[in-house]
Amino acid sequence: MYIKEFAVKIINKIFNYYRRKGLLGTFLKIFLVLGSKLGIVAQPPYEYIQGDIERNLANYLNKSNREIRHIAIVGAHYGDEVNRMMKLYPNCTFYLFEPVKEYFNHLRQKFKTSDKVKLFNYALSDKKGIQKLFETNIDGSQSILRPGSFAKEHYNINIDGEYDVQTDVFDDILSNTDIDCLWIDVQGAELQVLKGATRSLPRINSVFIEVSIKESLYDKGAMMSDINKFLDEHKLALVGLGTDYRNLTGNAFFLKISDT
Repeated sequence: MYIKEFAVKIINKIFNYYRRKGLLGTFLKIFLVLGSKLGIVAQPPYEYIQGDIERNLANYLNKSNREIRHIAIVGAHYGDEVNRMMKLYPNCTFYLFEPVKEYFNHLRQKFKTSDKVKLFNYALSDKKGIQKLFETNIDGSQSILRPGSFAKEHYNINIDGEYDVQTDVFDDILSNTDIDCLWIDVQGAELQVLKGATRSLPRINSVFIEVSIKESLYDKGAMMSDINKFLDEHKLALVGLGTDYRNLTGNAFFLKISDT
């Protein structure tokens, strides 16, 4: 008991020091990262859960690494996770969807010699058509949804420009493919992607998805509660959640519920 009380006093002193210095965010980040590694924080940060799913996806699906065959990544950005997972899952084909011109050109150059990567230069949504894509001043924060007041006030995310992009639906592309993991990072438009994959969800074994828990950074952006409800209705259960200390967003992992 004495050790626990002593530890609490030390943590409180460190907490108050960072608070007085205006560095509370730094304290929380250090606490969450160290806490997750030491096993004293129940909910790991979003970086931790992403690394866990990348490394252990086969284990979650009760497969060997060589049995992982198809991973679809919607909002592929620079494809960093693809490089890591290609080494772990040698028989896997990766389907990368990326509407942002800069990122798509990077992906095309990066994977030009790989027959395991299929590239699609459009946004996935719940309907086909043309939508505005909002460019911003922050790398990786482009979206088919307009940044909201929360993003502007707390993260200084501002629109730098906009242009039309083609949208398509997952069901018209990969509905006949058994997907080991549908990986979604689309800056608030996650629910639109899922609604466009309704027919495909029975053949999707897991979903790794960026979520907003407190408030979306984007106008009409999906919330964690909406995504959880939608996937639960399609027999995918939440089994992991890692939050970002800055704005209560993070990454969530859902697994197919067995009928047996």
